[in-house]
Amino acid sequence: MRTSNAVLARRVFQAVIDAVLAVLLFASAAEARPRDRYRVEPSGRIFAGQLGLADVPVAKVTIVATIEGAIDEATWCQWARVEWPDGTPSGQESDCPPWEDWIRERRDAEACRDQLVVTSDGSDAEAAACPEPYSPQRRWTWTRWFAAGDYAIPVTFLDGRRKVHSGVARFLIPGADDQTGFGR
Repeated sequence: MRTSNAVLARRVFQAVIDAVLAVLLFASAAEARPRDRYRVEPSGRIFAGQLGLADVPVAKVTIVATIEGAIDEATWCQWARVEWPDGTPSGQESDCPPWEDWIRERRDAEACRDQLVVTSDGSDAEAAACPEPYSPQRRWTWTRWFAAGDYAIPVTFLDGRRKVHSGVARFLIPGADDQTGFGR
């Protein structure tokens, strides 16, 4: 009887360990998915105020689109575009050098900085002479005034003209006609 309890306990313990490992592996695989590198904000409720002679509550909202993580060839030269409620888009395609040229620029800039001489007064005499490599845009912001309402503003991440990911900035601006009690 004790032997079967010990065997059963070992099997249960092994099953628990296997389940924990499976969850950890799934979580690490989920972190590596490319879509997790893209973030769109805001999300939630924004409190409004009156602007000048506006008849309805309004709020100034900034939408932020970000590509997170290290710069790599997969996300090189991507850009973001937002589509406003009236259907007009905002965004500008990036004008990046080819990936290989950028890698060469970075390597040359590092080599230059490695050769800098610091003078006795602590200044880098040749720092201004080192070229800075191109820095791709990884964060975009758009700011607009919105009247009271519930909004879902689509944001698309593109590589050239090809869509690579999309997100939605969702927010609520309470108004006099909703159930929040604002303006009553």
